[in-house]
Amino acid sequence: MLLRHSPRLPFRLIRSRVLAALALVTLVSASALAQITQPRPLNAPSAEYPAALRKSLRAGQAVIQVTVSKAGLVVDAEAKSADDPAFAEAALAAVRQWTFAPATRDGIPSASSIDVPFVFTVPIEEQVNASVGREVFQEFDQPVIEVSALRVRPTPNKPVVPIYPKELIGSGKTADYKIDFIVTREGRVINPSIPPEGPDALRIAALVAIARAEFTPVFHQGLAVNCRTSAVVRLREPKVTPPPRTKPLPVSERVKRDDI
Repeated sequence: MLLRHSPRLPFRLIRSRVLAALALVTLVSASALAQITQPRPLNAPSAEYPAALRKSLRAGQAVIQVTVSKAGLVVDAEAKSADDPAFAEAALAAVRQWTFAPATRDGIPSASSIDVPFVFTVPIEEQVNASVGREVFQEFDQPVIEVSALRVRPTPNKPVVPIYPKELIGSGKTADYKIDFIVTREGRVINPSIPPEGPDALRIAALVAIARAEFTPVFHQGLAVNCRTSAVVRLREPKVTPPPRTKPLPVSERVKRDDI
């Protein structure tokens, strides 16, 4: 009977293959143990709400894929998703101005790509305009006199009563806002400004209350003038009055009703 022997590989070939395998294992292990950091924004201007969507009162989102160089600069950016093309354009315009601390691999800067999400909310000014039904915020180039230069302060024809936001009922949140604004010759309020503190819902409620107020025009040297003044708007959660409890009917009355 003939015995077949498998051909033996030369020792040098076996040795080279073993060394190649060891090198591959070493490379994979080194890659797994490499310390990698993601790019970190250093200067990140906010995206402006698109002017084309201001009247629509739409909120939305956009996700931008950004390529960051070793120097931390944006070298490429493209929209991966967006609720509206206008949101994508606004996000791209903003992110192209960003600078980063670049990604690193074992402490060495390296190029990388990341996804940057943007969230767009309707500007407070547009929400106030929509609630009041007119352009409360507008370009105004007419002369304005400070109220301190007038003998008489403008006074509202009716008390300014803000409406507490329904979505905050039960939260216990309160606010006292000093609002600066212009009263026009016609007694209308325009361009109110409010401190940035507090929930947007409270700030909007205060701005709407002031914007809806009508003032008696102020006169200076015999002429109606535009004046700049201020007022404090206080927002307090309304007390919920429980429904009145109904008294049980007397026994005699219940008997009569049962007999019907």
